[in-house]
Amino acid sequence: MATIYSARLTMAHGVGADSLTVPAGFVCVVRDADCFYPGGVGQSAQLENPAGGIFAYFPFPLTVNGILDSWRGRQVFLEGETVTFAATAAMDIQVSGYLLSA
Repeated sequence: MATIYSARLTMAHGVGADSLTVPAGFVCVVRDADCFYPGGVGQSAQLENPAGGIFAYFPFPLTVNGILDSWRGRQVFLEGETVTFAATAAMDIQVSGYLLSA
């Protein structure tokens, strides 16, 4: 039987905030984040680590009518740590990566 490591860590529609907490017994590797802004006034969004540091930033220009911005990388989070999504307007966010047994 195959072991599946890839996981959708969070997915939200039309939110200004969201978070994911690494479950007990796991280490999480965030690999991908996709943020969609429907447009209007220039806005921004970010993903923050548990120390409050920004590891992914999504700036959206003033004159946009729907745009998707993506981040690709590797950020490691330990059991119980929380990754936070914060936006200045309602946006869509999806974050995926790996959940590895600790």
